[in-house]
Amino acid sequence: MLIVNSFLGQPQRFPGNAALASLFGRRYIRLVQRAAIQIVNGLWLALVLAGVPVATSIHVGHLTLSSLPALRAVTLWTLGVAAVGNLAAGLFVVKTAKLKSLCWMWALAFALLFSVEYLTFSGQLRFDWLKRFLGWLQHKL
Repeated sequence: MLIVNSFLGQPQRFPGNAALASLFGRRYIRLVQRAAIQIVNGLWLALVLAGVPVATSIHVGHLTLSSLPALRAVTLWTLGVAAVGNLAAGLFVVKTAKLKSLCWMWALAFALLFSVEYLTFSGQLRFDWLKRFLGWLQHKL
């Protein structure tokens, strides 16, 4: 029977029932690995986009107090950890080309988000053009 050695590891032979080995073939295990990569990264992205702002703010009645430096630090750290984790998984853990490219795609996505967040927090990237465009669009409609 084939089992997964680690969370994203390669399938290995394990003594067991031959019927289970045919049920859990390499194709099925790779499908599960691909789904695991997508689910873990999707949840991590949701944590960064929704959980971090909630975790770095305090709600007292109708008043919300936020720590902007804490929000910046936690957001950048979580994006950086995700990018490095996906890069490391693509280089050292995952063995097939499709799964490696999936990990590298997620690493690139988190690295781009990290760059945008850093440039936005440092004031080098501003969205004035977007504000003007939306104002123009609202005026036209």
